[in-house]
Amino acid sequence: MATVIEVLGRNRGDTAGVVDPQRGSLRHDELLEGAGHIAGQLAALGIGPGATAASVLPGGTAATLVYLGTLGAGRAAPLNPKLTPRELVEQLVGVGASVVLTTPERASELTELATGIPVVTVEPGRRGFELTDRGRPVRPASPEPLRGTDGALVLLTSGTTGAPKRVSLTHDNLLHAVAGIIDTLWLSEADCGLVLMPQFHIHGLQAGVLAPLVAGGRIVVPERFDVFAVPRLCAEHRVTWYTAVPPMHAMIADRAAGEGGVGWAPGIRLTRSSSAPMPPALQARIEALLDAPHLEAYGMTECAHQISSNLLPPEERVPGSVGPATGVEVRIADERDDGRGEVLVRGASVTAAYEAVDPQINATAFTDGWFRTGDEGKIDVAGRLTLTGRLKEIINRGGEKVRPREVEEVIASHPGVKEVAVFAVPHARLGEDVAAAVIPTDDPPSPRELREHARRELAAFKVPRTVRLVERIPRGPTGKIQRSRLASQLDEV
Repeated sequence: MATVIEVLGRNRGDTAGVVDPQRGSLRHDELLEGAGHIAGQLAALGIGPGATAASVLPGGTAATLVYLGTLGAGRAAPLNPKLTPRELVEQLVGVGASVVLTTPERASELTELATGIPVVTVEPGRRGFELTDRGRPVRPASPEPLRGTDGALVLLTSGTTGAPKRVSLTHDNLLHAVAGIIDTLWLSEADCGLVLMPQFHIHGLQAGVLAPLVAGGRIVVPERFDVFAVPRLCAEHRVTWYTAVPPMHAMIADRAAGEGGVGWAPGIRLTRSSSAPMPPALQARIEALLDAPHLEAYGMTECAHQISSNLLPPEERVPGSVGPATGVEVRIADERDDGRGEVLVRGASVTAAYEAVDPQINATAFTDGWFRTGDEGKIDVAGRLTLTGRLKEIINRGGEKVRPREVEEVIASHPGVKEVAVFAVPHARLGEDVAAAVIPTDDPPSPRELREHARRELAAFKVPRTVRLVERIPRGPTGKIQRSRLASQLDEV
């Protein structure tokens, strides 16, 4: 298969590609010209096939242009700009960076980390943005030729259930997954996507940025997520769709209600969620507010994002399900009597192995061409996948297994609950017991009331022993609940 830049080059050059609310727009040909210039500058800095250029940037056009430019020279490794200095050092080493690209404001800070990795700044230029080294633009060289099998993107796994692992995805991996997203969402030149997910996460990079650009459409790239700006951006730029994690959707729904409720963004033809479970009640609320279908999808970094997705009408959307596989094969391993087991994935979008890890980790994670996701799920007769939890997050209460997601869905159905997270706490006799952290609405229920609510729907051993009303639930940058931190943060141990 071709490289990402070669595929993007097939689009019409006279149509808008990237719209930055602060800086204006770039046509597809301008986007490619700017990316090509950055690729040449990176080549001059020694970045070629197999070499990794990390970036620490806010969102907006700079992040998009640097990402595409890096794909034209070597491997891109966009990092979360909100990380602390200690975390950035770990990430730069973790991705194997040869150079780090950042804003002028952060250059001194990153240089002082003393990692030995050269720091180059990203500044406005004639082609949108360009790289400067100690105040002078880098003179570009000719990038080495790339192939579809070359590495394109390097990310670290979230590490919610263990140490982060390095994932290297090829151009072939990225483009195969992007084709599945385009096909699922019916993306075309007529579409305009609002990029709400950060451009350092596989969800934002693949579904938010690459898929709509490969389809020939437009994307609006604000520097950061601002829920108050979403209605305005949708109206001003004729946005037709967006993808986000459920907490973002919840904030947007609250904001939409304040903008007049149903029909506040008449141009939206669909919304999409991934990276965390979508509560069915929230899905129904979003669909009613926008009068448009909502598709919940399932993705992982190791699979270049999308693995499965609910489909657009007239296909049936099943709340709680993540739909049929899209462009890959999915099966259930070690299936039990209830049909549940570990979700395995195989296909052209799946990475071949983790980099720089103990060989035993790869031997366990990749078996006979199948990637073991660590997720538990089941597949119905129509081929739709339903996720029932992370295998490592399942609570073992004296030998009885409790799936946090099942308990969360029951507690979340109480009208006084805004958000809920269920997690394990140590127990002297049982080993583990069940606890829940709840963010209440303005009319908060008591912990006892929530326990009684759960008891009506769940077996006694699944009912949380402890329910704590809290102001916040610890989450990762993309909205995943960090269950491993809950017990200590909420003083449950």
